This record gives sequence, C-alpha cells and structure tokens, in this order.
Amino acid sequence: DKYKMEEQTKTAIFDKLNNIKHLPVCIHKNVLGNNECDTFKKTIYDYKKSKVKQMDFYEPYQDVLKMKKGNTSLVVRVENKEDGQPIDPTDVLNGEYSNVSAWCSSYHTHKQTSIFEKYQNHLASYCQKFYNDYFSEDVQLQINELWIADYEKGDYAVRHNHDKFSVNFVSACYYINIEEDASPIIFEGEEPIYPEKDMLIIFSSKIYHEVPPTNGKRLLISFNLENTTKYDPTIEDYQD
Repeated sequence: DKYKMEEQTKTAIFDKLNNIKHLPVCIHKNVLGNNECDTFKKTIYDYKKSKVKQMDFYEPYQDVLKMKKGNTSLVVRVENKEDGQPIDPTDVLNGEYSNVSAWCSSYHTHKQTSIFEKYQNHLASYCQKFYNDYFSEDVQLQINELWIADYEKGDYAVRHNHDKFSVNFVSACYYINIEEDASPIIFEGEEPIYPEKDMLIIFSSKIYHEVPPTNGKRLLISFNLENTTKYDPTIEDYQD
C-alpha cells in the first residue's frame, strides 16, 4: 500500500546516504572452537545463576499484545494512530520486552557485565571483517544490543526483525548449546536453518525471521551491530 511504499522509499534513501549495505543470510561454522564454546556455555549458566533479571515477553496478535511479566499474563489492545496506521508495539511497552518466549537477558547485557567481553569482541570483529570483505568496505562496527536466549521445550520466537530506528544493519546469532531436536530458525524467503553448536549466522537486520516451538534446548547469544564510521554523501548519492 501507499504507506508501505513511502516507508520503503525513506529507508532506501537513508541507506544510500549512510552507505548502508545489507547482507544475505550467511552461515559460518566452527567460529570459536569446541573448547571455547563449552567455556562460553559455562560462563552463561554461571551468569544465569546470579539471578539476573530476564526480559518480559510480548507477542503481537491482530490488534492486541499478549504480554507476560514474570508469571502474570496480560492482554493490551493496540489502537491505530490518527492516520490509521498501527502503533508500533514498542511505543506502548514500558521497559524491555522480548519477542522470544524463552529466557532472555537484557538487550544491554554487554553493558551490564564484562564477563562475556572476550567472546563478544571476537564475534563482533568476525562480523566486521566478514562485512568488509563481502562489500570491499572499511567500516567500523560496534555492538549496539546483545542478549542471551535460553530456549527450553515449547519456547519459540514470533516473526520479527532487528531493524530498530535504522541504527542496526548487521545482526547475528551465535549458537552455543543445541540439542538434536531443536527447532530451526526460519528467515523470510529462505529454507529453514537448523543451528549447530559453534555456528554463527550473520544477516541483515531488516530480514524477518522466526523460530517455531522447539523440542530440544537452544542456547544462543544474539547481537546487533551499528556502523560508527562517518560517511559523507557524495553528489552522486543525492542524484541516485
């Protein structure tokens, strides 16, 4: 519709003027190595034992939000704006909410603790190098958001993307502990990807994805990267 086309045009202009390029879904295996992956897993479970607060869960459903705060379930009606467009669910949520029903740490876990610093720095550097090699660029990427997701049987992720206010443009999931009957991650327009231990999936923050209810456990760390390299648009950028 007209509204969607206008948003797509605005996004295309923003991307062009900020030199933002979007990766396809890319799978990388044996990223940290088996031993480091096991140590990472232990570090995460030690962190969970410290009774760190988990994010609340929300799930958009037609014109309402199904929300879960701890053991309490709520339903909040989402009205339309004056122009008839739906309100972004995050506009009516106070605090941090996840669209993953599993246990999730804060989106700012990287700022709340330094115990994952070695791992997050390695993964961010890996993504930066891959992005620069893929597009023949020389940009500096830094973590904008980072969180842990620990799926148990029955947990799932609703359809969503990570494109928040056009700040994030590279996202990734690193899988730490995956049982054989764990659910795949499904990216829009792609075949399901069944994650494996020590696998890193790098993708454009714009790509929608979801995870069906799982039978097996899935432990992963997800993060979003932003570009900190200043880009001065050229005359050609404006003409395009």
